[in-house]
Amino acid sequence: MDYLFQNQLMMMLNKLNNTLYIFCISLLFGDSPSFDFSYEGRYGDGKSTDSQGNIINENYLFDEQFLKINSSYKDYHLYLEFEYSDSPILGFSKQEFKDILSKYYLEKSSDKLYLKLGNIYALYGAGLGLYTFPDQNIDFDNSIEGFEFKYGLSEYIEPFVIYGSSNLEQRTNPAVIEPDRFSDNDVSIFGFNYNTPWVYGHILSKTQESVMDVATVQSFWIDEGNRTTLLDDYVGEQFVDASLIDVGAILNTEAVNLGLGGFISWLDFYFEGEWSDYMKLLGGDEKGHRYYLSLGTNIGDYGLSYEFKDYDMAYDILTFSAPPTATIESTSMLAARNSHSMNYGDEVGHQFEVVGPLFGELNFLGNLSMSSRHNNKIIQNSYASGLVDFISSSSFDGTVGQGEVAYLAQLQSDSNALVDILSVSSSSEASSPSFFDYMSFNTDFENFKSFYPYRQIYLEVSGYVHDNLYIKFGFDDYKEVIKYKKIITDDGSEEIQNGSTLFANHAQEVVQGYLDYYTQNPTYDAGGFNIGHTNSNDFSVLACESIFGDCDGDGVNNEAVISEQDFAEYVFFIENSESSSDYLSEFSLEDSGHISSFEESYEFVQAWTIPAQITLDLGQGNSINSYIEYQSKTVSQASGDNLYKGSYFSGSYTSKGFWTATLFYEREDIEFFSGFIKKGLWRGVDFSFDLGDKGQLSIFKGSQKGGRVCANGICADQPGFEDGVKVTYRTFL
Repeated sequence: MDYLFQNQLMMMLNKLNNTLYIFCISLLFGDSPSFDFSYEGRYGDGKSTDSQGNIINENYLFDEQFLKINSSYKDYHLYLEFEYSDSPILGFSKQEFKDILSKYYLEKSSDKLYLKLGNIYALYGAGLGLYTFPDQNIDFDNSIEGFEFKYGLSEYIEPFVIYGSSNLEQRTNPAVIEPDRFSDNDVSIFGFNYNTPWVYGHILSKTQESVMDVATVQSFWIDEGNRTTLLDDYVGEQFVDASLIDVGAILNTEAVNLGLGGFISWLDFYFEGEWSDYMKLLGGDEKGHRYYLSLGTNIGDYGLSYEFKDYDMAYDILTFSAPPTATIESTSMLAARNSHSMNYGDEVGHQFEVVGPLFGELNFLGNLSMSSRHNNKIIQNSYASGLVDFISSSSFDGTVGQGEVAYLAQLQSDSNALVDILSVSSSSEASSPSFFDYMSFNTDFENFKSFYPYRQIYLEVSGYVHDNLYIKFGFDDYKEVIKYKKIITDDGSEEIQNGSTLFANHAQEVVQGYLDYYTQNPTYDAGGFNIGHTNSNDFSVLACESIFGDCDGDGVNNEAVISEQDFAEYVFFIENSESSSDYLSEFSLEDSGHISSFEESYEFVQAWTIPAQITLDLGQGNSINSYIEYQSKTVSQASGDNLYKGSYFSGSYTSKGFWTATLFYEREDIEFFSGFIKKGLWRGVDFSFDLGDKGQLSIFKGSQKGGRVCANGICADQPGFEDGVKVTYRTFL
């Protein structure tokens, strides 16, 4: 053990001793309360990397300390959790005293009464209306600070009330280390649970106000092709004026939630629905719903289950609920990195699962999960009708013989501007994917791809093939379109062509009126001279004919009288520096900037993974445990395909239940569509010690690949770790 590591270990243990002062909390109680303490310390020193192994920080250091205190006294229970972190793995550092108390609550419970003050963690039904929970691995905590009250009114009915507030910290996407979205929330919830011999469930009413600052509102304005953004397409379409995002938002929500479950003959069922009237980010009320259904039954020795979800609250910002994902959560190291990232605002999906015996001591598990958005996201840009009507309704309203040219110039300018104004955007309509669409998963069909489809098939065989030999083999087939954007531009050529023809005809009429006026009024004052109907000293046929040719029709230049028509044309030329025919030939609507085109970008991930586990019990507390996995993945984009080949191995030996030594090996080869090849290799060794009453100590040295970690459909990307040491210590007193 080198000197650096010894210092690191001593620093961690010293910090543990410093936190024990919190034991004085026992002075809050008059008699003899019971106490138990749990402590976990995490320390790491190395280099941080992204998911592809690129170095992010050459001097990556994290230090996290967690102390949990549980104390009971008669009907009361006190829970305190303290966190000291100096550069945590995820989230903000907590070093000041006012920040280290991260969670707390005081409970009182009796036969009929339940009261909790502090951080409220609660789950009602399936979580559509209320589900608050902490998860340190993804730096997530959506608890309500306030109180929860429940009272057993009868054997079957239990009213409840929850009231409080919360300053929520959320992320724009899983790759963000520190939360970058913040909201202040006030929430009140009341309802009742019911549990009869026939059915069970709850009725819940929720009222909520959320206040967001400018930066948080602006964070929703990102590319609509990003799957992981809750409001991606929808908000993007609403931000027509950038000034709209220069203010914060106050959002109000009123929702009713109903849960109903029971058993009918051979069928277990549970249904939960939520109906909400909520405000959009940019203002305006919106109505939406979330439905969840689960069915379960047995056919012989086999258990079958089905889950359905229909979440249609596109503009809603998820806060104090976490509806079921209705997708499989893989325990495989490689397969879990392709976890489906939920869109709780817009998703409809299904999950089928069957479990049962195969033969001997082996069991079978089969799972099929699929989902998509309600509507496809092909954006149509086109030019609405109205240009023709605009030109048809226009007329010259000035003084005849004055201003016609200016009128036509303005009309042309206004018509060209209208071509841009009439550009509209809308989503195309297409049929939702069928079961066969999911199974074939043909992404060549653009309408299917535009629904953001997801499908995952998992098959597993597990069990004992011998008294001391356990095996588990699986196959995971994952396909998902995680980003998609296609914009089809229609140049509105027919509308512009019709408008241009109408404009030309209208211009002809206006110019002819101009000429008719001077034909009928052959007196023109310009430049200080007077030109009459006949020849004068200031005007000659020669001048006329030099421009228009034979003005008097005799074939020669002479002093003959000029016709009224020729005179009108000459006046037009003097004012406009060109003849009327040349002038009219130039009239057309500008459509050079409006051409038919489309823009497409997408990211389609397909991967198959084979995970395996083999455990051999050697007796007397000795065992060998190994995980072997292989994955092939293709990430397709409009520019080309990137190919990934990954393999993972971990082998552990446990000696008499006292210590365990584990070797880790992971390799990844990437072939980018450009032809560039990148290889990644991560190796490490971990020693874990069972210290009895003093806890557990784990020491890791080496490298680990970063990856996505998910809980209840909420994900975060943990950074990779290179060439360093990690120490974890846990104890329970």
